[in-house]
Amino acid sequence: MANANTARFKSVKTRNGLYRRCEHESVVENSNRAQLCFQFADLALQGVDLFDAINSLDEDWRMLVADPANQIQHDEAFDQKVTELYRSWLETSQKVLHTYTRLRNDYVERGFDQDRIRALESAVREVEGLLSSDSVFFTDLWTLRDEAIDQHHNGSAEVVG
Repeated sequence: MANANTARFKSVKTRNGLYRRCEHESVVENSNRAQLCFQFADLALQGVDLFDAINSLDEDWRMLVADPANQIQHDEAFDQKVTELYRSWLETSQKVLHTYTRLRNDYVERGFDQDRIRALESAVREVEGLLSSDSVFFTDLWTLRDEAIDQHHNGSAEVVG
């Protein structure tokens, strides 16, 4: 792994560690709800920003390796470290979204930005797909394909167009 990538990886890993340490669950019961919603809005923004940083690190690394002019070899260890960043981020983000379900009414009622939450939810779905095995990911598609073929054969498929 090149020195620039090592430094960038360490920076993202440090941010990920700080994100994991957030005390989102324990403060729900003991905090002023308005203040908690304010803090939660920032936490959601941190989660989305961190996802973007991990994703950018991953994409940039893959572009470096894919370009033959760079003469950089694929590094499985680096790929595994990035995957672990995604896993760690996902675990924390799922907890953050679980906490949000307990705050949703206060959060919406007070007019906090729902776009941040939607962006975090979207990023969580993307990483869940990224980390799932191909057999799990494509099982639903295979099932849908098979059902569509069966419907076509038995004449119950709706013609579109």
